[in-house]
Amino acid sequence: MAICCLPGFLQTAWAQQGQIAVPRVERMPNQPSPYDMRDWKTAAMRYDSFIYDWKKTGQHLPLISFGTTGVNYPQRETFRLHTYVGTRSPLGNEAINVLPSLVGASLAGIDKTKQFGKNWVLLAQDFFNKANGENLYLNNASASSGQDWWYDMMPNVFFYQLYDLYPNLGAEADWQFNTIAARMAAAVRAMGGKDAPWQVPNMNYRGWRFKTGTPNANGVPEPEAAGAFAWLLYAAWVKTGIRNISKLRSGRSNFSTNGLPTLLTNCNCPTGSSLQPA
Repeated sequence: MAICCLPGFLQTAWAQQGQIAVPRVERMPNQPSPYDMRDWKTAAMRYDSFIYDWKKTGQHLPLISFGTTGVNYPQRETFRLHTYVGTRSPLGNEAINVLPSLVGASLAGIDKTKQFGKNWVLLAQDFFNKANGENLYLNNASASSGQDWWYDMMPNVFFYQLYDLYPNLGAEADWQFNTIAARMAAAVRAMGGKDAPWQVPNMNYRGWRFKTGTPNANGVPEPEAAGAFAWLLYAAWVKTGIRNISKLRSGRSNFSTNGLPTLLTNCNCPTGSSLQPA
């Protein structure tokens, strides 16, 4: 199993032991020749400077637009970034597009807290669904959790990465970080996860309605979301050094994280799931 993380969070990776050699793969060169590696850092920086330049003109440009007040933080302006160029939904705006764009640019060396006169990281906090009581990062500024694990879990993973990259962000970033951990721990408990006696949670669902604490059992189940739960809870422990979520002072839950990441990697998943122990 390998874990991909940012500096400051999870810096250890466990490689699979006893790799099986596949003859056809072994015949492939490790370094093809001739081979020209694209300068991905330059590509990332050029992409960022293009899409975030809100003064650009031309067909379908600019790709950024602004609103005077946010949904969850009405005291701040908000911004939107087209998910697709030339979209017929000009007001479309998704956290799974915006937040990783901020992470990628930051890793390339761009300070997204002061670019083109804007603090994009701060403005992106409007994806934290505070006004409707979800108290999580979701794919839109006013969304409901439980439709699909992907759209509920990944925005929170991206925020945790931004939180690591910008430790002095301020505003409500600390509270958001702690609240997300508490919400995740509460959900694991509600799905049956226990430390003593040991019991793994049943996560064989399409999604989880965090606001009501109930599962969405309709459609194709996605129990591999347990990996995101484990990553978030472990990252919260690494960042704070606190095992008991109640001490994070989110004011919303009183659950311990003791054993939760291990519980999740052994979740009640169907045979063949990527979360089955190797």
